[in-house]
Amino acid sequence: MSMLSGLSTASLFFALAPVDHASTLLGLLGLAAVFLLLVAFIVVYSKKLNHSNNLLIAQQKILDSVIQPTENCLTPHEQSSNTTFQFEQANATTLQIRDNQTKLFTPELLLEYLQSFINFSNERQPKFALLMLKFSQLFASDSAKPLTLLANVIEQLSTQLTATLDQNYIIARYNADTFAIVVPPHMCNAQLEIALNRLAHRLLPLPEHLNIADAKVALQSLIGISIYPLDGCTPPELIFAAQRAMQRAAKMGNNNLQFADTALQQRVFEYQILETELDKALRQNEVDVYYQPRISIGSNRVVGYEALLRWHSPKRGVLLPKQFLNVADETGLVIRLDQLAFKTCCAQLQQWQYTGTNRGRISLNIASLSFTQTDFVFYLTQQLEHHALDAAQFELELHEDILLQPDAVTTNKLKQLAELGFHLTLDNFGVGVSSLSMLRNTPLHSIKIAASYIKHIEHNEQQRNITASLIRLASYLQLDVIATGIENEMQAYLLHVMGCDILQGHLFSQALPSTEIPDLLARENRLLRKEVS
Repeated sequence: MSMLSGLSTASLFFALAPVDHASTLLGLLGLAAVFLLLVAFIVVYSKKLNHSNNLLIAQQKILDSVIQPTENCLTPHEQSSNTTFQFEQANATTLQIRDNQTKLFTPELLLEYLQSFINFSNERQPKFALLMLKFSQLFASDSAKPLTLLANVIEQLSTQLTATLDQNYIIARYNADTFAIVVPPHMCNAQLEIALNRLAHRLLPLPEHLNIADAKVALQSLIGISIYPLDGCTPPELIFAAQRAMQRAAKMGNNNLQFADTALQQRVFEYQILETELDKALRQNEVDVYYQPRISIGSNRVVGYEALLRWHSPKRGVLLPKQFLNVADETGLVIRLDQLAFKTCCAQLQQWQYTGTNRGRISLNIASLSFTQTDFVFYLTQQLEHHALDAAQFELELHEDILLQPDAVTTNKLKQLAELGFHLTLDNFGVGVSSLSMLRNTPLHSIKIAASYIKHIEHNEQQRNITASLIRLASYLQLDVIATGIENEMQAYLLHVMGCDILQGHLFSQALPSTEIPDLLARENRLLRKEVS
């Protein structure tokens, strides 16, 4: 529906506003819902803490327990070829936690870790990954290499491996020339395949940094990746899947990696192409900023805009943020995107001020990676000074991941932004684990209700009650409320009754290029003059 229809029907909502009795009843329902919301937050936190504690206890038991001897995990072929590894383990009468030579975990302890992650997997953390890293050709001609040289190579590789990965990873020596890396559930995000692909590419060049010239020529790095529960539901199944993937990587040539799931491998390949194209797009100015208006129901006027990126790809057409932001987040390109968006908005706002068509603040979504950059505040202030603008003319939408960081650097940066005059907004409020203390102690100015609460609000009574509670909670904390994703008149009416005045969505207007904003404001002025007359 066009903005004209949205604005004209919005004026009818005021005549239908509820009487005092209805407002009183809504207020009582709101208070009750707030109480239920607080109880829900406490339950979520309790479950999260219990799961984390149970997982830590289980892992500690693995390390503390005395494990009885079990059969070797190696296949007969591996047992016969890896003579050096067998010689190192020959004197072990009981299962050891650490490998004698590399001080990494043993294959048996690797199995125990895999089983513990399987046992403690749940809906919040359902996945984890296993990488099998093989340095082939290391034992291809044992007679030509003294054992001291081979031992030195293995020790150097294990040292580089532990230096490359932090303590969150589980690293084990699986056999003579193969290492195993487990990526635990809490490190497996929604775009797991992208993260694993980047991790594997960090590990493949390890032999290039060896100090032994002869070994550098001989070694080939191969990686096979399996994911629970996609590629297996037991430790042996996951190891077998990773080994099969490693064999496919060997057929493709030196220094290669493969996922156990071929469809996932194809998806990773497509992500790599998309990453290359996005990097090229930033250098060739193919990424632009569109502006979606925000409407005040109280005045029926545009009171600001949200800046949204659009990628004009010659091959793929116009791409929305959801089609490329995940790749940008994983590759770090999101930093350049955020800088481009702010710089473009500064130039646009400067032009609107010159032409007298400026309307309120411009809101920008700030990625967590951008916020953590040491020069983040400096870049913003530099652009403001260059364009002679005030920070109060901008709104920064922050994800709760940023606000939940307990370190002093984050706290100081938030205070610094607020003191400069930036309007700080908590994005997607209601879908995370934000606490009341965080809302009270963070220098926020507004909250943006998650679009999932707005969708189908007219058909779901529970959603209406929760949304009303969120709005009432924000009013208690003296925070402004913004609702986005408005698609029909009933959604706008319900939010207006609940006390939310600033709305945004396709009911009023889609995101527009800057060249179409003057026409939008002209239509708004004609409509207002018509209503007055």
